[in-house]
Amino acid sequence: MKNKKIIKIILGVIFVIYFLLVVLLCTFILKENKYGISETSNKVYVIINKNNETDKYKKGSLVVVKKENINTIKEGNELFTYKSDENNNVYVSISKVEKISKDTNPKYYVLEGDTGNYKSNSIIGTHVKTINGLGSIINFFKNKIVFFIFVILPPLAIVMYEVYFILKLFGIGTYKKVKKESKEQEEKLKEEMDDDESEDKELEND
Repeated sequence: MKNKKIIKIILGVIFVIYFLLVVLLCTFILKENKYGISETSNKVYVIINKNNETDKYKKGSLVVVKKENINTIKEGNELFTYKSDENNNVYVSISKVEKISKDTNPKYYVLEGDTGNYKSNSIIGTHVKTINGLGSIINFFKNKIVFFIFVILPPLAIVMYEVYFILKLFGIGTYKKVKKESKEQEEKLKEEMDDDESEDKELEND
């Protein structure tokens, strides 16, 4: 009895972890912007990769970033921004703000070690929190094959089992019962016909 309770508790914990993971993954996927980065009304969730890894932000970390604009940032702020490479692929860059020009139209800012002038629409925001390793876990489960096996397949299997159980309970079971009764009636009718044939033969012999 005690072992059964322990097993139930373990299964319950596993189910809760699985449920939270599914909710987290679905939220990240549904909240992705045009650059493939998840965001809410005031937060952006950046997964650190080899392109923006630093001593402070390790590859595979999930960084929670508070959204900012050119009117709220200050010189010296560490800023997460959108940049594009020579192939126009957008990536996240992390640099400190060197200069802000708010008197020009449009307003722009300059990053340390960068000669480009960037507009407000390239700003993501400033650091709030770092969760080491969570980004790698999210990226692993976002893989299409892994996502199907661990997120889509288990609920699908449960639904199929429930459908099968319902059909077995109300549909297949009834069908088997009707088929069995029909077979019994056929056998009974055949026996009666055989008996009639036997009686006819006896009468002919008489």
